[in-house]
Amino acid sequence: MKNASFISSQFRTTLALFAVLLLCFSTSGQESYVPGIAQTGEYYMKLTEKSVAVVANATSLLPNGTHTVDHLISLSVDVGQVWAPEHGFRGEQDAGEHVEDGRDPKTGIPIKSLYGKTKRPPTHWLEGLDWVIYDIQDVGIRFYTYSTTLSYVIDACVEAGVPLMIMDR
Repeated sequence: MKNASFISSQFRTTLALFAVLLLCFSTSGQESYVPGIAQTGEYYMKLTEKSVAVVANATSLLPNGTHTVDHLISLSVDVGQVWAPEHGFRGEQDAGEHVEDGRDPKTGIPIKSLYGKTKRPPTHWLEGLDWVIYDIQDVGIRFYTYSTTLSYVIDACVEAGVPLMIMDR
């Protein structure tokens, strides 16, 4: 009887290992996730010869590490403004620290703060824009400010009649 118990135990262990391996191999063939900004073919024609503002920060990266704004510029998209949330455009500010307006030293593009004197884009920021692109990775926690920033940007775009493209992360 001991032999039967041992074989039964060994069979259960083998079956469990087989199930785990089957699960591993069944998910390994799935395609990897591609963030919205990396899917250039889906949006490029909408942005050709258009004036664009980009809401971005240090998390706005393609899988190869290229920043969203740098990527759009490489595609000859007319990025005329960058709107910076908490922590700034390239992530230079600490949590809660006010972000000042300025100019990006790498691209020369004006940076307008959404975490300084204003947290909501004023109407005059949207004048002459054809698109606003929002590309920020959020952690999905209520006390982070990025979801509030997105809400304010949505409201401003609706009021000004400027389309908003939210890049999936």
